Amino acid sequence: MMYLSGGACTILVITGGKSIQQLLQIMSDDNTAPLTSVQCFLVFSCIAMIMSQFPNLNSLFGVSLIGAFMGI
Repeated sequence: MMYLSGGACTILVITGGKSIQQLLQIMSDDNTAPLTSVQCFLVFSCIAMIMSQFPNLNSLFGVSLIGAFMGI
């Protein structure tokens, strides 16, 4: 069970970090990523650790609402 949990966490960090790197690459002007892969993994891990401190996901309602409006 421990290996499954650790593997899922690793895949989540890799996927989230690569997504952040792709987003930064799309937003940059000269088509180069301003952060390396390892830096993106660390940024994603820090964001995930900060969000895990919220008592429940209802406290993230404002972030979700802003994301919904930006998607439209």
